[in-house]
Amino acid sequence: MQLAIVIPYYKIDFFDRTLFSLSHQTDKRFKVYIGNNNSPDDPTAIINNYVRDLDIVYRTFDNKRDPRTLSEQFIQCVSLISDEEWFMILGDDDILDENVVADFYKNLPQITQRGINVIKFSTAIINEYDDIMSDVYRFSQLENSGKLLIKKLYNKTRSSLSEHIFKSSQFAKYKIPNYPLAWYSDDMMILHYSEWGDIFCISSSIVMIRISNDSISFNSNKWEDEKKSAKVLFYMDLLLFYHTKLKSNDLILFLLKLMFAPKLKPKFFLSMAIQLTEASKPLFSVSPMLRYWLS
Repeated sequence: MQLAIVIPYYKIDFFDRTLFSLSHQTDKRFKVYIGNNNSPDDPTAIINNYVRDLDIVYRTFDNKRDPRTLSEQFIQCVSLISDEEWFMILGDDDILDENVVADFYKNLPQITQRGINVIKFSTAIINEYDDIMSDVYRFSQLENSGKLLIKKLYNKTRSSLSEHIFKSSQFAKYKIPNYPLAWYSDDMMILHYSEWGDIFCISSSIVMIRISNDSISFNSNKWEDEKKSAKVLFYMDLLLFYHTKLKSNDLILFLLKLMFAPKLKPKFFLSMAIQLTEASKPLFSVSPMLRYWLS
């Protein structure tokens, strides 16, 4: 068995549907690790309904529930896995198409041959009634992780954590980047684990990502400050450590997009980043507007 499916559990509302989708996988060669992050709702009764169909490890943690530290809680949950070579972090309200695991194993020989560390499935957005609310997002078989990030930042595609499978050896090396709410943590995780290289995309099965009134993605007003902080920290990391991975045009547009972001005032952070990086010379020579903004 090479695949671990890790579920950081907190919300009970759709948890049964998540486990139901796992119990109906056509290939059962996976182990489920559930970490209860001090939820007020005990999921034991739901889990017990699936212990005959699924190989489940269930642990409770005495964490102080704080969505701002989700990255640390994800690390705690992933650390439960034993010797599985690959792992998925599945949201406690997301669901898998019945052939997700089968398609993983079907493509694994090619993935291994290519030395791939990150796998991405097609996705669709669902609501609280399991109605599909979006087009299915599909990708070419091989996609460069850096190029996909640029597309996402300019709203040309979407990405989240649940539809990815990661090489466990990369977790030992990189863990999970720590940003408030784990906002952008999945983006940096994909870049780290893939070493800014190719990821293998599977379009023959779909991961359904749920958007509900209680989800952090949907409830923008409640966590607005944390999301802004995560955005600045993520962009700062890209500027300080990974600017050489980005094309100059993309980097300029990327900086300008950040500066003009509504309700965001990152001028100080950007000025510091430009002064500290070797990217400053080409940027200043190409963009008088950038010189004006950072003066």
